[in-house]
Amino acid sequence: MKTHANGWLDDQIVDANGVVWTEVTTPEGVTVRQQAANTWLLPELGLIPCSHPDPTAPSATRPEIGHAEQAPEQTSSRLQAKHRYRMQRRAANRRAREAQAAAMAIADGQPPF
Repeated sequence: MKTHANGWLDDQIVDANGVVWTEVTTPEGVTVRQQAANTWLLPELGLIPCSHPDPTAPSATRPEIGHAEQAPEQTSSRLQAKHRYRMQRRAANRRAREAQAAAMAIADGQPPF
């Protein structure tokens, strides 16, 4: 099925047992979910169960190294950094538009070519 057209959503999900499912949502909102039929290429991969290790302690990602304790402190949250970046980009775009408008005014409204 071709899902490159607008409105189609193709998603792949791995459940708690390691089974891969594909989910296709049509532009009308109909969702079809079925087990992924991907064993034709490498059938032996279908025999390998998916298991995740237990999560480590939240204080360190590698307790034997201790690098998480030595990590620098963040000065702002990711949300604050994202908003700061967006404000900087908007200001740069505004300055570029103003410079382009000034150049057009100097050129007496004629295009620069």
